[in-house]
Amino acid sequence: MIESPIVGKGWDFQVPARPNLLPNMRNKVNLFLIATFLLAMRFPLEAFASNDASGSSATLAISTVSAQQVVDYRGQALKSYLEIKNSPLADEADYIIQEADKYKLDWKLIPSIAGLESGYCLEIPVSSYNCYGYGIYGDNVRYFNSWDDGIATVSAALRNDYIDKGAITVDQIGRIYAASPTWAVRVEANMKDLQDYSTKFQTESLPISL
Repeated sequence: MIESPIVGKGWDFQVPARPNLLPNMRNKVNLFLIATFLLAMRFPLEAFASNDASGSSATLAISTVSAQQVVDYRGQALKSYLEIKNSPLADEADYIIQEADKYKLDWKLIPSIAGLESGYCLEIPVSSYNCYGYGIYGDNVRYFNSWDDGIATVSAALRNDYIDKGAITVDQIGRIYAASPTWAVRVEANMKDLQDYSTKFQTESLPISL
């Protein structure tokens, strides 16, 4: 115990001095701050997410699930669309998407050209696998070995011989690709129809989450 002398009227006596509590309080505050910091470092996400279970934390949960469950519906939508058209390309839908991504093409371009040039491959030179009017003029016919061969060849040509040489729009491609001045307009109409179908297909295919 800390004692402090006090001088009175002719006699001396000692009484206990008031204890200094400030150091103890500082220590407790410091310990509290350190503990709070350590908890915040260990559980940062839980601390933020628990602020509002119906608000920000719910949004975080939804966005996380959505990011993990992203589905590419293009192949499914294209296959369904081509099946409606009775096109033999329906089974090649995924390959069309693959080649479009490979050459950085709009995935709707190849099937839309096929739709215009051959009614989605229903009217082509016998055994040509050429749905695109590619290399067909007069009596000349460009033959491919398979549907995949035609898809790969025309996709590569659109990138290398058209887009990379400055024909970056459907209208610009059409000026070189076909003689008809309405070619581009009709291809774009097919692309829009396919896009509208794909949007509807994806909307109807999305799982319902509560």
